[in-house]
Amino acid sequence: MTTLVLTYLISSTRALINVTTCLISSTRALINVTIYLISSTRALINLTMYLISYTRALINLTMNLISSTRALINLTMYLISSTRALINLRM
Repeated sequence: MTTLVLTYLISSTRALINVTTCLISSTRALINVTIYLISSTRALINLTMYLISYTRALINLTMNLISSTRALINLTMYLISSTRALINLRM
């Protein structure tokens, strides 16, 4: 009877050690996944900030191109008016 109880205790202890080892491994894996998720979230935040910055730069560039186009149109209109005035003076 004592041998049976000792065998049962040893088996139970081994099973408990196995379960504890499994829990430790699972906890380590969970910690690694959490660290990975935190790193991925930080990378995503950085990427979003870069995209916002580049979008702002693109908007500014577009506004500058619009302003430059308007200035070019105004200059062209001025040149047309000046050319007409010169033609009228020659006549």
